[in-house]
Amino acid sequence: MAQLLHFGLIPIATQTATVRAAHLGFEITSQEPDAIIEAIREHVRTMLAWPDAELARRSAEAQAFAAAHHTRPAYAASFAALLDRMAL
Repeated sequence: MAQLLHFGLIPIATQTATVRAAHLGFEITSQEPDAIIEAIREHVRTMLAWPDAELARRSAEAQAFAAAHHTRPAYAASFAALLDRMAL
């Protein structure tokens, strides 16, 4: 999912994907396959109805989120913070 955000794709993900960027797109709460498929269809229809400017804005937000949170330096900082907390 992180790689897709770098490409500017608006996320449609289930809760089990634990995507920190779900607020930029859509999070599917059901775990039932049929409900997941229907939710994906619904969310895609929603996005198809958005004007181009909205799609571009959301895509840029996804890329900015990925640049801030899903890079090697960001991962290194997050991992270092985890190690610091564990040392307590």
